[in-house]
Amino acid sequence: MDISDGESDNSEARHLANIANYTELLSVITCTYILNPNKVAKSSQLSLVLIDYKENNPKCFHRNLCVSSSTFDSIVKCIEDHAVFSKKSNIEQYPVKIQLAIILYQFGHDANATSVKAMALWAGVSAGMVVKSTCQVSIAVLSLYDQVIWWLSDDEKEEAKAWVEAVSCPA
Repeated sequence: MDISDGESDNSEARHLANIANYTELLSVITCTYILNPNKVAKSSQLSLVLIDYKENNPKCFHRNLCVSSSTFDSIVKCIEDHAVFSKKSNIEQYPVKIQLAIILYQFGHDANATSVKAMALWAGVSAGMVVKSTCQVSIAVLSLYDQVIWWLSDDEKEEAKAWVEAVSCPA
């Protein structure tokens, strides 16, 4: 056996080992790394909820926003002129009804459905818009506290108890 044959076999073995390593590395890269990331389509559910469901499917509207369409419209009327929605910049602001829908969906659902990312995907907006809407609508609604929240009178309490008994299952 010639020494050059041994070196040649050794060199060939190293070459094959390197090819195997590179092939394995390439396989790992193509399986675990995003080489050509897909753009996430931000298709909003808001138009479906605020237009179609609001007009044609009140149950689905309520399932999404946890209020009736008339309650939704009343809240929009109460908060739309609040100063927090007045913009002092050239950047157009989302309509109050969209911001309200975002926060109502968020407050009406739980767990992973209300993470900022999940909310942004549901509404077709940025995560920052979800946070901003939550803050702005909260400020506007909380400013109504003294006008819309009060202690019930004794008569109102009795009326509420009677209603609960009438609509609840018998004990």
